[in-house]
Amino acid sequence: AGQQLQALALCPGLCSLGGRCVDGRCQCVPPFAGVRCAGLAVQPAVWGEGFQLEDQNVWGGSAIRADDGRYHLFASVFENSTVLRWWESSIIIHATASTPGGPYRLLRVLLRGTGSKEAFDGGAVHNPHVVRLHSGRYVLYYIGLNCLRWGHTRERCESRQSIGLAWAWDPLGAWTRLAEPVLAPGL
Repeated sequence: AGQQLQALALCPGLCSLGGRCVDGRCQCVPPFAGVRCAGLAVQPAVWGEGFQLEDQNVWGGSAIRADDGRYHLFASVFENSTVLRWWESSIIIHATASTPGGPYRLLRVLLRGTGSKEAFDGGAVHNPHVVRLHSGRYVLYYIGLNCLRWGHTRERCESRQSIGLAWAWDPLGAWTRLAEPVLAPGL
């Protein structure tokens, strides 16, 4: 504990957890950079690469290489809205590319809020993360929100976020969405 306190005094913020304090200076671990390792030293985005939609905000994304050799990207899009109202407008899309950097082509809207006042994800779905299990099943974790149930204020909705799950044997196939969250406030 003494070494941690000394490091905190010499390197405020513990180098933003992006590096180590050595002799009173932060030594950043790439891609973190700056005096306190609070910045990112990443390459600039190349226009036409990755995934973009005209007149739509895209947030985050999780890609995986499937058996078809293509990369499948799952990302949040704020349908007819912006990040300022993500908690009631976010949907999850599915796009593919032949390389991990893209360019990705939109295939479909994979998930939207169910529209049900009773469902944990009735209003919006957000921040997808895809993994493949040893069984070969693809699992998509996502944030589910229901402003229909809790009221249309950001604070009320955000404080009741849950983690939902959908799965498929093939990313291009049908996805089965669980009716109950796998993680929720109070569980």
